[in-house]
Parts: sequence; structure tokens; C-alpha cells
Amino acid sequence: MPNYSKIFDGEEPITQQEFEDWHEQTVLELVQKQPHFSVGWAAQTLDYFLQTAVKLAGFGRPNLQKWLHPVMFCGQENGGPRDSYQTKLSDITSYSEYKILINSLNIKAKQYSDEFFLP
Repeated sequence: MPNYSKIFDGEEPITQQEFEDWHEQTVLELVQKQPHFSVGWAAQTLDYFLQTAVKLAGFGRPNLQKWLHPVMFCGQENGGPRDSYQTKLSDITSYSEYKILINSLNIKAKQYSDEFFLP
């Protein structure tokens, strides 16, 4: 079970590095405990939960929301249409592969935000 108290409990703002370290450790623990999970599926499950718990329910230390990873909508597992990343979640087998994909999604999200939303 992930140690959510590290990111949910306390009044001190969480740093990006603190969140990233916790996220990587948690994903790798999930994969170790649930061998049928790939890194992609473990991260997707965790990210979906965090989006819901933090953004909708309001859980978390200050600044946590701004460090959350986006939920990935990668290619369908059953061979259906895929997005431009041409990656299935089950194909993401290392955390470094996951980070490359997340970093590119964050860049695209920032470009989208800058283009469509005024400060």
C-alpha cells in the first residue's frame, strides 16, 4: 500500500523533487507487489487516483496539485486506435520510459495552456 501520508499529511508545501521521488518509489513498489502491472499501468493507476483525490477531493499538502502527472491516454490495449505516442501502457516497462512520456505530455500541456488561456 502506498505511503500517502508523505504527500497528503502536513502543512509544509511539497517540493517537486519530493513528489517525484515519492512517485517513482510508489510506482516501483506497486510493480513489485503486483507483478502483472507494468510500470505504465502502475503509474496510470496511481496518477488517476491522485488526480481524483487531490483535485476533486482536496487531499494533499500545499503545492501538491501543481506537481501531479497528467493521466495518460495511450494506445488501446486491444489493438484499437492509438494516440500520437504509439505506446500501450503495458509497453512501458521502466520508470525512465514513463518519465520520457510524462515530460513530453507536460510540454504539450504547457503549450496548450499558453496558447488557449490568458494569464
